[in-house]
Amino acid sequence: STLVIQEDGGILTGGEFNTVGGSARHGIARLQADGSVDPSFNAQTDGHVFALGVQPDGRVLAGGSFNMVNGTPRSNLVRLLADGSLDESFDAGAAGLVLELAVLPNQRVIAAGAFMAWDGIPRAGIVQLRQNGRLDRGFDAGADETVNSLELQPDGKILVGGDFTVLRGGLRIGIGRLNANGRADRTFLPPAVPEEMDTLALQPDGKV
Repeated sequence: STLVIQEDGGILTGGEFNTVGGSARHGIARLQADGSVDPSFNAQTDGHVFALGVQPDGRVLAGGSFNMVNGTPRSNLVRLLADGSLDESFDAGAAGLVLELAVLPNQRVIAAGAFMAWDGIPRAGIVQLRQNGRLDRGFDAGADETVNSLELQPDGKILVGGDFTVLRGGLRIGIGRLNANGRADRTFLPPAVPEEMDTLALQPDGKV
């Protein structure tokens, strides 16, 4: 499950559920500051929501494992308007699970997960999307497997963790850092992670 606290105190939650507080809510819900279900936000998926992101304009990104949102075909990644209705201007081509999301200052989106292609183009683990949800082909991290976790640094670099052994620009086992163009940051040389890296956190002092 996942949680995002919005600027107005509302709480977006995603996961594997069909009801929240006695109200029918499938995979995603918004709670008011007192914990009650916000009746003004009503989105329904046919699966699970693993990741959430909020754009500065209030639109909500939801990633996970689903095929339908509000009765419309949308595979694993969707953008919703502030009331939970479908944003039809955003149509991504996710071909596998979306596990993590990050919204960039230019409102492009980084999506990470368990996929080997996007929009029919080979891309493993992590992609950058344009504001309409289509693939940014100039961003190519060259990962060879799943990316489970990502963190944006203040300088625009992207920390990634997962089950990969390679990033474009060098051998990186389980953990790495990407420049803004998707290529591996050659100055970041962490030790290899012998098992799959599930989550990352960035401390205020810049340590990981």
